[in-house]
Amino acid sequence: MNKPVTKFSFENNIFDIIRYYAMLQVMINHMAEHFKLQLPAVLQALIKFQGVVILFALSGYLTAASLDRDSMNGDIDKPKFLKKRFFRIFPEYWLCVLINTVVIFVLYSPKPNLKEGLIYVITQFGCLNFYTGEWLRGCGVGAPNGSLWTILVELEFYVIILLIWKWLKNKGIITWSILIACFAGLNYLTAIAGDGEMIAIKLLNCSIIPYLYMFMIGCFFYRFREKIFNCDNRLIAIAGLFFVAMYFVGDGLISGSYLPLLSGIALAAMTIIFGYLFKIKLRAKIDITYGTYLYHMVVVNAIIALGVEINYVVMGIGIVVSLLLGLMSSRFNKAIPYIIKRA
Repeated sequence: MNKPVTKFSFENNIFDIIRYYAMLQVMINHMAEHFKLQLPAVLQALIKFQGVVILFALSGYLTAASLDRDSMNGDIDKPKFLKKRFFRIFPEYWLCVLINTVVIFVLYSPKPNLKEGLIYVITQFGCLNFYTGEWLRGCGVGAPNGSLWTILVELEFYVIILLIWKWLKNKGIITWSILIACFAGLNYLTAIAGDGEMIAIKLLNCSIIPYLYMFMIGCFFYRFREKIFNCDNRLIAIAGLFFVAMYFVGDGLISGSYLPLLSGIALAAMTIIFGYLFKIKLRAKIDITYGTYLYHMVVVNAIIALGVEINYVVMGIGIVVSLLLGLMSSRFNKAIPYIIKRA
């Protein structure tokens, strides 16, 4: 049974639940958008908070914690850190790309020539998912798997934090605040640049630049976790409510890429605050969030390619199939160490 505690403990959080919320928010929104279905008002309200921002903030917090665990005498064990990240991301990712490739070739008529096929293999397996060949523009929603752009951004997060963590982790709040403000400024400048058709603009919007402040806010909360979460729980709750209000009030006040800037800052902060607000350790018995995130757009594209009549039942089936594929993906990832050991 989960018992509430009064003193901060790293383990006493509900991040697993928040991660599931973020995954479901992304999946349900994508399906409703691409299936052109109007969600009930209550459901729209429940999934108001953008899952990608939540996932980036969680990643910042947990990656900083991982760097601390993988450090000895102040030096990061980079091979250990990179090995863990590799096996967390790539086996499931590559399996998803492989399965998606089979689905595309079975359900989609135009086939690539040799050059197009080679580019597809390089870009899809190489995490360059922002590129879509012209031969694929009529496939499903017009992209092989439109949600996978976040994988490259996540990999860029790891590179940046590896480069600066040793210098940054012992800096004070002022240095951290200035750095996050600079990254938030980059997001604002990206928003000013717009969503044009120029390749440079498209690459900018798919890069780490607009999203780095979200990740770094998560890192900030890890760096100052004991100072923040050893406060009176009522103060933490008030801070959480403040950021909730900031999220809604900030909508439209200052431009931002992906999300209005103040709303993005608020949501990233809310993610970590509400993770610790209840001071309980609540864990999901199985984590299928990553796998489900990987596969849900594969399912969307397949349903559209099959040409079935879209309704809420079909959307429900799509959600169930995505969750089952997520479960399969999770099981596959857990089997990797045994496969390597037996090889």
